[in-house]
Amino acid sequence: MLQRLLALVLGLMLATGVGVWGYYELQPERGHLGFKEISDEAIQEATEEASARLEVDAFRVPLDEQTVSEIMSLNGRVYDPHCYFRYRENQDTKRKWKAHPDGYWMLRTNSLGLRMDEELLERKPDLRVLVAGDSHMAGLCNNSESFSGQLAQRLAAADDARSVEVINGSCGAYSFFHYLGVLERMLHLGYEPDLFVVVVFGGNDFNANVLWHVFHGTERAPQTKEGVARRALCAKKAAKALGQALSQVEYFVRGGEAEIELAGTVADTVLGEMRRQCDERGIGFLVVYLPAPTELPSEAQETAVVRGLEMLELGAETLELIPRMADRMLLDLWKAQTPHLDLRPPFLEQDERLYWSVDLHLNLTGHAVMADVVAPWVEDWWASRGQ
Repeated sequence: MLQRLLALVLGLMLATGVGVWGYYELQPERGHLGFKEISDEAIQEATEEASARLEVDAFRVPLDEQTVSEIMSLNGRVYDPHCYFRYRENQDTKRKWKAHPDGYWMLRTNSLGLRMDEELLERKPDLRVLVAGDSHMAGLCNNSESFSGQLAQRLAAADDARSVEVINGSCGAYSFFHYLGVLERMLHLGYEPDLFVVVVFGGNDFNANVLWHVFHGTERAPQTKEGVARRALCAKKAAKALGQALSQVEYFVRGGEAEIELAGTVADTVLGEMRRQCDERGIGFLVVYLPAPTELPSEAQETAVVRGLEMLELGAETLELIPRMADRMLLDLWKAQTPHLDLRPPFLEQDERLYWSVDLHLNLTGHAVMADVVAPWVEDWWASRGQ
């Protein structure tokens, strides 16, 4: 089975006095995370070049294909000037997955590299929803089983006289900056949505701090040789926990209050720009918070999570950093009167597991519960527009 990117973990690593920066890629068939090393020289050059182009009052700059290929792991995906990277077009690949009822799922993309079985409608439907998220929203499942697929089914069933299209612009390793790029790409291509739904995953999206540092030329959280060794061990022994929560936790423990505060700034700034662009065009905007699996008691007691904390020499209390950052983001959204949904309460009501035990990505039940929560909100929003 080909390597596939299931989780993005960004961090500054220090080994034998040399900075190393890179991405973790989960290889389920091998049961561990492999570290894709990126030289310190490459990231330093990108930082100097990007920060030099940053204009006053701006928070990002465009990145060309060479820069993206040097500082991000494309892993078979293709460069995109808006999102930095996306899935390749017209994929139809069988992914063996023992946890799936069929024992596998199909990774399919259309001619735009979107995780969809169909091409986009040339004629705008009555209701077009654009969804942006990371690998959880791209789905380790068939497209019809993902949140986007199930949301489309529920919206279509609610009114058979209404034409509906839900565009899944999600991709593994995306975070705040990529989500903004998804909106901009669809606008550029002429597929303006009526509603833009951004799904923020608590387990690793706050690692967007690292790309902010590239744009602004600021310092990332320091690392030690011992810390590198601990993460390498965790990548081998507790890969799923590292990728879906613990690497982010470890980064913010190292970075302290300054990095935690910056995470709030990054979320507020980039989500605010999404809201601004949507407001300018009369597009509805909704932010959905998808909790890290460690925010659910049953998942937090996963053997891999407990072992991972031990290997990283972190106390269980450090897991509270994730809901702390999530609460800060949601409070900022509330203050800005930005529509948002917190999936923690409905997820906590469920008796079934909502994440695949094999890797802690959202499972079929999780996608279904999520669609059950979001679809009524969309219907109420649609009705409020007099439709």
